[in-house]
Amino acid sequence: PMTARGEETAEACDRLREAGVALRGGASRLDTDDLRSGYQDMDGVLQAMPGHDRMVDTVLDGFLSGVPGRDPCAVTKLTDWLRQRPATRNLLDRSADIVPKLAPLALLDCGDQRANAGDWAGAQALYQQMVDQYPGHELAERAQRGLKQAKEGLELKHLTSLGSGYCKTPAVYSAAPPYAKGTTDPAVVYATDTYDDHVKRLPGEWQADNSHATMVVCVGQRDSGASVRSCRYREDVSGRVRNVTFTKIAYPVKAYELRTGNVVFDGRVEIGGAACPAVITLFGDDQVYVTPADSDIRAAFAPVFTP
Repeated sequence: PMTARGEETAEACDRLREAGVALRGGASRLDTDDLRSGYQDMDGVLQAMPGHDRMVDTVLDGFLSGVPGRDPCAVTKLTDWLRQRPATRNLLDRSADIVPKLAPLALLDCGDQRANAGDWAGAQALYQQMVDQYPGHELAERAQRGLKQAKEGLELKHLTSLGSGYCKTPAVYSAAPPYAKGTTDPAVVYATDTYDDHVKRLPGEWQADNSHATMVVCVGQRDSGASVRSCRYREDVSGRVRNVTFTKIAYPVKAYELRTGNVVFDGRVEIGGAACPAVITLFGDDQVYVTPADSDIRAAFAPVFTP
């Protein structure tokens, strides 16, 4: 009997040695197949070889003690696997005891890593998992802050991807400053005509990037505005005298508050300027635009940016 007992113990040692190798490899590579194999080997010893519980305990302790010191994202994956592992109704089930001790902080720290890398969707999923699984935990408030940050990060990422398409499909960036009258509301400006010099001459302090803007301002196609003055010009070649009317430069403009996506300005802007210079160049048109100074452009757009 002692010989048989010794042979069984030797076999248990071999199986548990293999289990330890599988567990270490599974933890290092985050390979769930190896983890499953290690636990199956330990469970097999418990089921088929009674009396070797302490040996199994030693192998299990060796695996569990190595989980806390790992990268938080690795800890998250390992605790997720342990939480979902089917119960075997033996000492292996104590593996689940470390999950609530390690998972909450690991989820948050891994979420922070994802957020710092710009993976807002991944961060959001981890923060949400923390909130859902541990709603009363002392770190739940930090998870809520992370969720808010991730939501804003996703909104900003979507906003950036839209570009000028925002003018067709307005979006919300909830972290944007609120629109306010009586002050300057900096904006991201999109123009239908990207070569239009007038829009490019808007004051720099009126413009901002997506992360600091209050509004998105969409400037449509240039058109003729109100008539300013008509003057007579003589053509060089034919000598014919023509009346030329100078008009303001008009743009349809629509502005959206970034924080809500609401329309805060929807109208027409007309830029005035100098008319009737001594010499002009005509291309078969008896109507031309005035020549605006920077101050004329500023005055015309002031109701949009400084309401």
